[in-house]
Amino acid sequence: MTLIEFDTLKLGIEEIDTEHWEMFNILDVVLEKVRHNDYDGVNNALDTMLHDFTNHADREILIMQNMNFPFIGTHIVAHSILLAMLEREIKNALRSDYQNLTDGVESILIDHILQYDVLYAEYAKHIAPQLESQ
Repeated sequence: MTLIEFDTLKLGIEEIDTEHWEMFNILDVVLEKVRHNDYDGVNNALDTMLHDFTNHADREILIMQNMNFPFIGTHIVAHSILLAMLEREIKNALRSDYQNLTDGVESILIDHILQYDVLYAEYAKHIAPQLESQ
């Protein structure tokens, strides 16, 4: 990762942090494939990332439902917007070149984590002890 240290993006929810880490690792794979002009490999990695993101978003929603997160609707909309932005970024790269793709996708993911995911992670820290005591 180039734009930010991953530790600053950790939410404290191990499963979600691991999935975020894996998405950023896929960007490293994409960059490596671009350097070697392996555009089939780039496309495969991007397909994997979009698939993994969709599964990840579903898991996040389940976590939010289980904790009765009050802003789940906003987060669902944010996931839809994020997926559209990722697809647009990939489509633009396919039309021109892949050099700016990883920075653009990385930026989109970072913004989402820092703007939306931190909200439910903070909520989980405060609500989880209350749920456990019931």
